[in-house]
Amino acid sequence: IIGQSGGPTSVINASAYGAIKTALEDDRITKVLGALNGIRGVLDDNLIDMAKEDPKELELMKTTPSSALGSCRYKLSDPSKDCLLYTSPSPRDRQKSRMPSSACKKKKKKKK
Repeated sequence: IIGQSGGPTSVINASAYGAIKTALEDDRITKVLGALNGIRGVLDDNLIDMAKEDPKELELMKTTPSSALGSCRYKLSDPSKDCLLYTSPSPRDRQKSRMPSSACKKKKKKKK
C-alpha cells in the first residue's frame, strides 16, 4: 500500500511514482494499492489498484506538483490509550487484527 502525507509537492509525486513503478515491476509483489488521502484511505479502505491505472498517466506524476493520491495530516491515536483502532479488523479482512490483543492490556503500575 502506497500513500502520501504532508505537503503536496512535485517531489512527493515523483517519489510515489518511483515506488509504484518499482512495485508494479517486481514479480514478488502481487498487488500494489494506492491509499487515497494517505492514512485515511487505509483506515477507510479507500484503496485503488495501481496496476489498473494507465501507465502514461502514472508517469505524469514525475513532473506534476500536488499529491496525486491525495494527502492528509491525520494523527493516529496512542495504542496504549485507544487500542480499538489497532485491534479491530480491517474492512477488507474481518478475521485478522492489526495488533495482538496483548497490546491493549493495561500496564500494571510498579509498587514502590
